Amino acid sequence: MKRFDIEKITINQILTGIAIFLAFMIVLSTILGLAKKNSKDPKLAKNPSIVIAQGQDTLSAEYYSFKNFERMRIVPKETKNSNPVTLIITPCFAYTKDDKDFNEELSRKSSIIKSSIINYFSSKTVQELNALGEENVKEQLKKQINENLVLNKIQGIYFSEYIFLQ
Repeated sequence: MKRFDIEKITINQILTGIAIFLAFMIVLSTILGLAKKNSKDPKLAKNPSIVIAQGQDTLSAEYYSFKNFERMRIVPKETKNSNPVTLIITPCFAYTKDDKDFNEELSRKSSIIKSSIINYFSSKTVQELNALGEENVKEQLKKQINENLVLNKIQGIYFSEYIFLQ
């Protein structure tokens, strides 16, 4: 049996060993991360009460979420004595599970939906939006958007961001 002599180990051998170990850890964590990401279906939920605005990515098992909208910056209607305010929102819509045709309709009409959202928020002052509350805003907006849809109706609107910047 060959005896291990610690005095003959060079700095290059130590650095090579450390580099090999780090490369192994990077590859292993990448594989585990990809396996974990692919094991979840982000469209389905385990709990019907989970809301996307709370940082979750899922709805109830009955619904899919349509999240093709990026962050929107909207300037609400100004009042005489107010400073300009920017509203930042990222909307998401819940619709009935397995309705591929409706998903396509949402995709086709996304510019109309985006215009509806912008028109809604820019027609109201910050005070009006605050007085209505987020739930009433969602209901009014849902009603307005559903007027433009034919195949089905969105079941809910969620905001992953809903921020007023002054």
